[in-house]
Amino acid sequence: MVLLGSRLDVLNLIHYFFGNRYLSISMRYATRVGPVYKPMLVTPMPCFDKAVLGGTFDFLHKGHRDLLITAFKVAAKVTIGLTTDEFAMSRKEITHNYNERKAALTSFLESQGFTGRYEILPISDPVGPATGDFDAIVVSEETLPGAQLVNEARTKAGTHKLIVIVVPMALAYDKKPISSARIRRGEINEEGSRVELRKGQGHTQSHRQFERV
Repeated sequence: MVLLGSRLDVLNLIHYFFGNRYLSISMRYATRVGPVYKPMLVTPMPCFDKAVLGGTFDFLHKGHRDLLITAFKVAAKVTIGLTTDEFAMSRKEITHNYNERKAALTSFLESQGFTGRYEILPISDPVGPATGDFDAIVVSEETLPGAQLVNEARTKAGTHKLIVIVVPMALAYDKKPISSARIRRGEINEEGSRVELRKGQGHTQSHRQFERV
C-alpha cells in the first residue's frame, strides 16, 4: 500500500497527526497524481474521516478484499461506488448483475464487522461520487489512473485533491495479478489458485463453481 503525496525520492520518515491518530509513512516516488508514500505503520485507529473507492467487483477476489480492508483501516467511513451493469458492460464483460455484486459486497463487508461504516452507491461514470466530501481515495495499481481523473475533476470543481492510497495488486499462483477476467476464463479462483479442469471441461464452464450470488 502506498499513499500519494508531493515530493520525489525522499526517504525521510514523516508523521501525519490527526489528533491522537497518526500514520507513519516514508516517501518513495512521485507521479502526476501526486507524491507517493509507502506506509511504515498504520495505527488501529483510522487516519481519515471519509474515503472513497470504486469498482465492478464482478468476482469478489483477494485483490478486491485487500482493497476494501485497506480502505477501512485508513478511514472511519468508506463510500463504495459500484458500477451499474450498463457502465460495466460498456468497458468489459461481466458475469454478475448489479444486485448480485452488491449482495456479495455487502455480505463480505458485514462479515468483516464494517456495519455502519460504509455506503454503496451505483456509479455510471469514471468519477462517480468522488467529487464529494472525502479525504482520500483508495485504488489499486491498475486503477491508479482513475485517481488522476478524480483529482482533475475535483480541481475543476474548486475542491481540494484527495490523498491517494494505492494498494498493490494481489498475485495469483503464477505471479500474475488476480482479476475477475482470469476467474471468468477459468484460469484461477478468487484466491488466485490454479483451477484444475476435469477432462473435457472447458474454461468457460469451470468458472461457474466460483460465482457468488
